[in-house]
Amino acid sequence: MAMLTKLLKTKLFLFFMLFNLFILNLPIAYTTEPIGTIEGGIRPIPEITRGALGGEGNSNSNINRDERIRPSTIPNTTVFHNPLAVDIVKMAHCRVLEKLPSVEELNYLVPLFINNNGIARDLIHFLASSERHYKDYILTRPTETIVAIIFDHLMARNPTSTEMFKYLSLVQMNGAQALINELLNSPEYNQVWGLNLIPAHGRSGCFSRVLF
Repeated sequence: MAMLTKLLKTKLFLFFMLFNLFILNLPIAYTTEPIGTIEGGIRPIPEITRGALGGEGNSNSNINRDERIRPSTIPNTTVFHNPLAVDIVKMAHCRVLEKLPSVEELNYLVPLFINNNGIARDLIHFLASSERHYKDYILTRPTETIVAIIFDHLMARNPTSTEMFKYLSLVQMNGAQALINELLNSPEYNQVWGLNLIPAHGRSGCFSRVLF
C-alpha cells in the first residue's frame, strides 16, 4: 500500500511539472496583424516605397544583407522573451520617431528586428523610411528643417554649415530618402554607431539606455 501511494505521488509530481512546463510557461503570442492596418502605425515592408528593412528595394542604398558580417548581438532566445531586443526597438523608435512605440508597434517591430538578424542600422533605416516618419517630419517642412531633423534622427547631432549647404541641394534634387541613405552609409555613421548601436542610445526624455 505504501509503495502504491509513493508511486501515485511520483506520477502526480511529474504531471504537475509537465503541466507547468508546457502550459503555464507558454509565451504570449505576438500579433501577426500588419502594423499598417493600425491607425497611425508603421507600414509593413512590402508597402514601404521609400526603403525597407535592410535597404531592399532601394537601388541607392548600400545597406543590404551582404553587410551582415558580424553575428547578431541579440541573445539566441525566442522572440517572445527578449528584453534586449525590446529595448533596442524602443531606443530606435525614440531616436527616429521621438516617441515610444505602442504595444501594437512593439508586437510588430520586435519580431521583425530579430528575424532580420538584429541589425540596428537596418531598423533605423526602416523607421526613417516609414510613412510615419515621412508624414510627421518631412512632408510639410522646408528643406533646411528636413536636413536638420534627419541629422538629429540619424546622427544625433546638428549638421554643420558646410553639411547644410551640401545636403540642401541633395534633398531638393533627390528627396529626403537620398539624405537618409547618404547618412546611414557615411563613414561617420559606420565608425561611431556601426551596425549594432542606436545613435545616442535612444533619446533622452523618451528612452535611452547604454547596452554595449
